[in-house]
Amino acid sequence: MQIVSPTTKLEDLARTLISATDGNIRGFATTRRELILAPLLSALPAAVLADPAHAIDPAQTQVTLPDQYQWKPALPSAPA
Repeated sequence: MQIVSPTTKLEDLARTLISATDGNIRGFATTRRELILAPLLSALPAAVLADPAHAIDPAQTQVTLPDQYQWKPALPSAPA
């Protein structure tokens, strides 16, 4: 694995931005691709280390079915 200094990274970024403004989009496309992949790759460790999802526990969940709900008008003059 090659260690790249911050100065080299800054020079590469400047070179890429200059080439993109000159109409050379090929060097800029790599940067765009990296920007799209960065959030996905940063979320990967969390997805690997997280516990799997479990089914809902009915003892901890309150479900009111529509026929069990008593509808009341919000205003006294509103239709029921």
